[in-house]
Amino acid sequence: PHNTTEQTPPVTDNMGRTNACRAQQKRERNAKKGAGAAGKSNLDANKKALSISCSVCRAPFMCTVKRPMLERHQTERHEKKTFAECFPGWTD
Repeated sequence: PHNTTEQTPPVTDNMGRTNACRAQQKRERNAKKGAGAAGKSNLDANKKALSISCSVCRAPFMCTVKRPMLERHQTERHEKKTFAECFPGWTD
């Protein structure tokens, strides 16, 4: 008769490691790398860039906004107001 016992494969270092495990290890390594660097957030810079606002509704606009965008806001939101009333002091 034949021997029906199966031989087990040799244990290696990679056994039991799944892709999820490797991904977790990579996240941990990257977290250690990034721990020294200060978090770079653009929130403060974005708030400062919103320097133009409509004087009627106080809607903020980026400092790089062009006049056509402001005119569109004025015509769509404040039909009875003039551009000068919405954005006093605006210079092209």
